[in-house]
Amino acid sequence: MRIDIAAGLTEMRSHWDSSDPQWRPGMRKYAFHLTMQQAPAVQQISEDAHRALAGFEGLDPVETPWLHLTMSGLGATEQVTPPQLDAIGGLVFEHFAALKTPRVEFDHLRVEEEGVLLAAERSDWLMQLNQVQRDAIDEVLGAREWRDFWPHVSLAYCSAPTEATAVKDALGAVASGVPEKVEAVPTLTLMQLRRENHTYQWDVIREQAAG
Repeated sequence: MRIDIAAGLTEMRSHWDSSDPQWRPGMRKYAFHLTMQQAPAVQQISEDAHRALAGFEGLDPVETPWLHLTMSGLGATEQVTPPQLDAIGGLVFEHFAALKTPRVEFDHLRVEEEGVLLAAERSDWLMQLNQVQRDAIDEVLGAREWRDFWPHVSLAYCSAPTEATAVKDALGAVASGVPEKVEAVPTLTLMQLRRENHTYQWDVIREQAAG
């Protein structure tokens, strides 16, 4: 598997900016993620990366239960009513259930400004699922601005300035020991998400593993 680094990046910076208005202290959000409990190859890459990066004090590893491919946020829990949550979830899970054996294809490791990522291909089914989520959220909660969807699983988040090239070099052996592409069975999870102690964790509201 190839490994690359964000263009022009020399020093990584902390992902955990306490002034981030999207994450107030104690905040909880509803979100759709694809979780990786049925993806042993992804879990193994993550564990190998953690061992390779153990000497970097400025990197916070993402533990196996919390590996996820970020998709679509609904908003803070106090902004979404139970009927709205049910309506959005119904639309999205109905679409997911109709997909024919969806699989996430991961094709490279990447060092970004705020973390180390396992990047996925923009498969047609995955991009369609993302659009269905956004359409459902817009329909029920009102239209909003959306960022470009770049599918990836974070393996570690940066918490202090860290030399990016040194991180890339440390991951070289991990990348060379992995096939060119790795396939994962995704689990669609509607969750109540929290960010604390340099990690993202959640309580499951509804989930469904791919067939």
